[in-house]
Amino acid sequence: MWKKFIALVVISVVLNKRGLIWAGTSNTPWKNAILDLVAEPSYRSLKLKWKYFDLPEPKVYKVNLCEVSEWYSQYRCSERPLSLVDTNLPRYSHDVIISHQRGEYEALIEGLRMSTNYSLSVRPETDDIPESPELENIYPEKLTVSPKVFITTKGFSARASRCLPNISEVIVNTGPNFGGKIVAENAFDGRCAVYGNRSSSQESYKIQIIHNICGSKIV
Repeated sequence: MWKKFIALVVISVVLNKRGLIWAGTSNTPWKNAILDLVAEPSYRSLKLKWKYFDLPEPKVYKVNLCEVSEWYSQYRCSERPLSLVDTNLPRYSHDVIISHQRGEYEALIEGLRMSTNYSLSVRPETDDIPESPELENIYPEKLTVSPKVFITTKGFSARASRCLPNISEVIVNTGPNFGGKIVAENAFDGRCAVYGNRSSSQESYKIQIIHNICGSKIV
């Protein structure tokens, strides 16, 4: 009697106000499957959500994270362990995992670079899973790594909120904890600049540009 395994992988791309979200969903009869993996990027962090229904519940999940170049080659990879219990595993930045007790999980991955492409996957750490890639063809029912998803973290952006003959206002999106300086191009007057606050969670700043002071004009 033939045994039929059907694996369906759907990759969907959603562009919304909060950035580019790639959602990977895997519907599979395989054991230890990570389901409905979704990644939502911010400036230097990303939120992950996924489902995992096999028992016993893993104590540790591992997130494989790689930067992706414009040619889709991967480099600067790291594996982030996310522990549901107190262990001696290394912690990266303020990475956090939350279990909702219904096979649903959320995680926050921090310490990322702005305006950067990443690929990522999630796998549970369980005792009965072969770690050697060569064994995956022998034990397909034990495949555990989720489909890879691709995201782009947010970067600096600016938009004009008001344009008048004598004055303009520009909203600059910097992300939280910005400690730099925003200044009108080729302007040396202190009234043409705004300073960020590194200790603030504020994600945007408004700069007011007075044209006869800052040497600017509306084209």
